[in-house]
Amino acid sequence: MRAAPIIAVAIATGLLLTGCTGVAEPESTVSPVADATIVPAPTVSEAATTPLVAAGTIVATGSLVARLGTTTGEVAIVANGDGTYQIDVTGYSSDVEERPQIRLSPEPLGGEVDCSDNLTGPPSFGTQVVVDGRFSQHWSTGMVNPTERGFQDPAHFDEFVVQSFDERLPIRGCFNSVLAHAPLTWTLPVFHELPPVVDGGPREGATGTTTSDDTGLLGYVVAEGDDSRAVAERFGLAMEDFVYCNPNLGGATDHPNLRPGSTQALRAPARS
Repeated sequence: MRAAPIIAVAIATGLLLTGCTGVAEPESTVSPVADATIVPAPTVSEAATTPLVAAGTIVATGSLVARLGTTTGEVAIVANGDGTYQIDVTGYSSDVEERPQIRLSPEPLGGEVDCSDNLTGPPSFGTQVVVDGRFSQHWSTGMVNPTERGFQDPAHFDEFVVQSFDERLPIRGCFNSVLAHAPLTWTLPVFHELPPVVDGGPREGATGTTTSDDTGLLGYVVAEGDDSRAVAERFGLAMEDFVYCNPNLGGATDHPNLRPGSTQALRAPARS
């Protein structure tokens, strides 16, 4: 979830036809850091410029909610100023003896998700070493070139997850039990403004159906034989726009594979 910051410089989070609405950033237990100043990245072209966030800026926060035992702590994601981030956990406490593993999920954890083996998104960052209730993890978000438009915007990750690995657990059907999760509130600036989305109608390579709400088109349900470029063209989107809306495509702008039956986002609020 993306929210508008209340620190020194306010960042506009509205996207054209996105329906994004900001809320106040929650108080963080992390020491005060630099204001959320946008530092322009090197210009690749007028249509492909991504602002970087100043080093030390807190861009997301969350509080751990226990799912197994009494695991607690505060989460802050901090910009390093180069398109990468630092995940800091403070006040961490757990009655589970194993060292924690952490991961990020692009979907909210439902009430029945107690096994992180079933989560989507990137794999675990690995085992963390907790010292005095704190641990940190560097996170590159998969970016190679920080000037690539929009691809370092990680605000589609809804949850920070703490899990525990126990080789005995497969007997009960799960390697990685969810110890706790923290719904994330993001205060990143908008990296990528999208054009209005208009359905130009079914065509070869884009014969699927659409989903919508009272604000307009939201998603596209992929049909057998669909081609990503044809789908993007149907809705008046450049491939960079289409891939930005769908981080699950891995940043590939040539011909990313589309799985029949899957839903691809057409607007920023539906990013997944």
